[in-house]
Amino acid sequence: MKKIYLLFSLISGVLCGYSQIKTNDCKKIYNNLMACQWTYFETKDTVHATVIMYTPPMGACAWGIHAGVGIVRIVSDTVRVLFPCIDVRYIIHPGSTITLLPSQSTFRYISLPSQIKYLDDAKKKTLWYTNEYDSKVKRTTWAYLSDTLNRKIHFYSRDNQILVGTNSFSFHWKIIAESGTTIGTIVKFNPAHGRCGNEIVAAVAILKRENDTIRVILPCFRQNLEPGNQVSIKISANAKYSILIPQDVNYTINEKKNGRELFRVNEYDETITSTVFGSVTAIN
Repeated sequence: MKKIYLLFSLISGVLCGYSQIKTNDCKKIYNNLMACQWTYFETKDTVHATVIMYTPPMGACAWGIHAGVGIVRIVSDTVRVLFPCIDVRYIIHPGSTITLLPSQSTFRYISLPSQIKYLDDAKKKTLWYTNEYDSKVKRTTWAYLSDTLNRKIHFYSRDNQILVGTNSFSFHWKIIAESGTTIGTIVKFNPAHGRCGNEIVAAVAILKRENDTIRVILPCFRQNLEPGNQVSIKISANAKYSILIPQDVNYTINEKKNGRELFRVNEYDETITSTVFGSVTAIN
């Protein structure tokens, strides 16, 4: 009797991690007709799940939001998990245990991985679907993976309401908790593409300090910095708006030739993860 009670309590505790059904979520998904037959929940707590199936996104997030789709089991409940802006290169193996972090569906629209099924060749009727669980699993939630989120910044973060566009590697960047002023030497500088207007554009600097090297995102920064410049940077709070950062166009073109579509600022995208927002207060 005690075992039954404990199992019931565990299931109840996990399911209490979901809030009420959200009826408008399906309107954000434009390439799966089954989406409006799913029931949407928001996870409130970090939960562990066992993977049944995982389908990676069709592309990297840039101007559009792509999501991977996982079918997972949480205790005795089978749930569909939408992973917004998960790295296309990330593989989740069936049978593995993953940790899901709460997320909200605060996206205008989202694209799921899709296959096409021809229903009527003569009339050219088609059906877009993700996998065989589209009609079998109704309960659907949004989440991030604890080991790919790096806690604070990727393309979209509920924590700081920021969208970092035109970079496929910012999944792995981590906002470090600092305040005040930091001093260092510019290693690499990429100026913003354009002026701030309806869109907030930012320059990106790689800054070598005494004990480490960090990335500094400089919103609406219009000066030019050169490698070797000694600078003082005032670190600001995380930006509460969407930001476009510079892009290495030649790299993107070469990636497209290789059948991929990745967006890069510079050669430090993968090696430097610690990131701050700031403004240059002095140049020596």
